[in-house]
Amino acid sequence: MANGKTDDHPLTDVLKYRKRVFGEDIDSLIVKVYSLSRYEKLDEIDWFQKQKPGALLKTLQIIHDELLRTACENGWGISHRRMKASDTGHTTCTFCNDASSLCYC
Repeated sequence: MANGKTDDHPLTDVLKYRKRVFGEDIDSLIVKVYSLSRYEKLDEIDWFQKQKPGALLKTLQIIHDELLRTACENGWGISHRRMKASDTGHTTCTFCNDASSLCYC
């Protein structure tokens, strides 16, 4: 039974404990999807079934794009927090990691 501790569930590890589970690309998409839908869309994926990383990345990208399109169409006004990278002095969107002045994620 799930107890919410580290290594209990891949989503808990990525979202709560910030552990690298599937690799940077997939883990960052999990965070982005979660920020748009919480667990609603993430629960559609069987996280314990062995999946090829490329297939999982593609599935998450499709979900992310669909959620983002819905958000824009409905005027949800997604706000993007920008963080200053201490080493470069540039700011990046914490949602899509875009370093330009305007992000289009």
